[in-house]
Amino acid sequence: MNIPIHYAYPYNTSIHGYQDVPPAPRVMYHLPRVVLNQKSKFKTDETFKALSIKSEIRYTGRNDLNIDQRRKCFLSDCVNGHVDISFISKGITIGLAVSLQSIDVNNPPEKIYLNSSFIMNAVCVRFQGWIDVNILDGIGYLEYDEEKGEYEDAILKEKIKRCHQTTSHNSDEKSKYCISQEMPRQEEYWENRNVC
Repeated sequence: MNIPIHYAYPYNTSIHGYQDVPPAPRVMYHLPRVVLNQKSKFKTDETFKALSIKSEIRYTGRNDLNIDQRRKCFLSDCVNGHVDISFISKGITIGLAVSLQSIDVNNPPEKIYLNSSFIMNAVCVRFQGWIDVNILDGIGYLEYDEEKGEYEDAILKEKIKRCHQTTSHNSDEKSKYCISQEMPRQEEYWENRNVC
């Protein structure tokens, strides 16, 4: 078995005279979707504190059009399931995925109530609010989404458990291979190596 020379790997026959050892398997780490303590982060983070208070919101889609055209765009965005809103006092814009029933564009209601769950800054949250169709302003706030938070937390704990099992399994396999080949482990090699 020939392995190309890799200068960071000590067991290459062309350099040190040992038998070739396959390189350690790589473990891919994925960035988790949520943090472990979502609820405490929601309560302590300044951004979430500010957004959890009822405050003024505004529809921010198609600012280049006049108000009548923007109303039509807002209603069609609601039907299509994607509405961009902004918390005016905080300067934060959020794209909401909403599911509304069909709206009569010719005779729309005065207020449209929006409800959307999503993950923001690694915390499961739910937006609740309404927008007045005539002026495209309204009131809204964020709250911690308990149900989705528990679901995502279970997924995160399962991934952490699998990651620990994978890394411990890989280190055990490497140890078995080194022992079966009667070769010193890499740590022992580097400790006993005479460096000029």
